Amino acid sequence: MSGSEDGGTRDRDTIERELRLLASVRMAYRERGGTLPSITQMDALLDELLELGRRARLQTGRHGHPRYVEPVPLTVR
Repeated sequence: MSGSEDGGTRDRDTIERELRLLASVRMAYRERGGTLPSITQMDALLDELLELGRRARLQTGRHGHPRYVEPVPLTVR
């Protein structure tokens, strides 16, 4: 699920959708008393979100100087 096929960066919405899907799957397993799936995929997606945030904070400004960009909060839908 995580990582893009062409090695490029995916957008925040795609990563958040995958996280919500994995959280729903884990909740369904928990409600049915089954063995919970590994959280390895969720960890990888969270790492991807952190990296995306780091890159967004260091965007280049008007005159080639780095500028700080305010991070966008994770929204729950």
